[in-house]
Amino acid sequence: MDPRERTILILTSASHFMAHFAMLLFPAMAVPIGVDLNISYRDALALSGPGYAAFGLVALPIGFVTTRVSARTLLIIGNGTIGIAALGAALWGDQQNLSWWWLGVGIGAGVYHPVGMTLISNNIRARGRAIGIQGVFGNIGIAGAPLCGALVSYLAGWRWGFGVLGILGFLVFFLLISQRFDESVVAPTSRHQDEVTTGFMGRLKLFLVLALAMVLAGFVYRAFHSLAPKHLGETLLSDAKSIASGKANLWGGVFVGVALLVGTVGQLVGGRLADRIPLVRGYILFHLLSIPFLFGVALLDGFMVPVAAAGFAFFSLGMQPFENSLVARFIPPRWRGVGYGLKFILSFGIGAVGVYYAGWMEARSNAADAVFWLWPSILGILLFGIVILVMERRVEEA
Repeated sequence: MDPRERTILILTSASHFMAHFAMLLFPAMAVPIGVDLNISYRDALALSGPGYAAFGLVALPIGFVTTRVSARTLLIIGNGTIGIAALGAALWGDQQNLSWWWLGVGIGAGVYHPVGMTLISNNIRARGRAIGIQGVFGNIGIAGAPLCGALVSYLAGWRWGFGVLGILGFLVFFLLISQRFDESVVAPTSRHQDEVTTGFMGRLKLFLVLALAMVLAGFVYRAFHSLAPKHLGETLLSDAKSIASGKANLWGGVFVGVALLVGTVGQLVGGRLADRIPLVRGYILFHLLSIPFLFGVALLDGFMVPVAAAGFAFFSLGMQPFENSLVARFIPPRWRGVGYGLKFILSFGIGAVGVYYAGWMEARSNAADAVFWLWPSILGILLFGIVILVMERRVEEA
């Protein structure tokens, strides 16, 4: 990579960290928020719903804005919004307005994906590798949020957790202000990353099938990460005293964080492979290999549960370089912001239903059952992946 590409990768990686750290902080603090506000875990989790929906829903309008406004400017606005809204939640959040402050966090965090992914796919030649590296920082945010949220809320209270988020948001905000770079489009170095050789309707059909897979992937992602802190904590520390004192929630966040750090390795492996093997085959393979580990999280006991969670994180997060590269493969450079906007409005916007599924299923049965019944969604992803594989072969033979 040249200096310009390295600058872009550093700034997108920092912003990707912020987007996921912000969005994964709330579930780790849902238990103490519920206790402090005197509401149930289900109701506390529901306060985060509007923010998670906004995280995905702003992606499409932001995608259109990327055709007119520089990526750097949009990333500055997004991280600044996270900082303001998080500090507002820390200082003034209560049962009536916490969801509104979290909505602001969701809007700010939702800026990154259509902007950052467009910036990488258009401006860095080693696309798969770059997507994997920035994915690592997103996964560090995913892993760090449960650790930070659980630890800070246990030691100082959940408001301090939002305070940490606000400070980090402003640090990235000032980092972006201090750096400038050219946003010229470059061609990828890997033939597997080349645009698909078909017309508009062919691209559209391929993208629409991929979109169906991404909706299911977003649902699984949000539901699993909403359930994991509570499930792991209460599996490892199931006595009433540990649950009431907050220790179960603390250790749940710790073990989820450690498990998700394994997902950073999955991102690196997936990113490397995305430049070396056919994208659709890699996408199918990683989803297929995640299923046994999902069953392990739901059905095993003791310390085998975080081990299974780590395996699930490796494959469910490691598939993302393939998925993001497929969007770039099916969408022309000028409209990739819109393409990524559609991707994230589907995966994070509609996928936010996973939050409500998690709360409903946990209240109706338990967290283990809620995790177990995510498998049909992954099966759906595999079926859509096979359809894309068949469609691509027909394009190549035409």
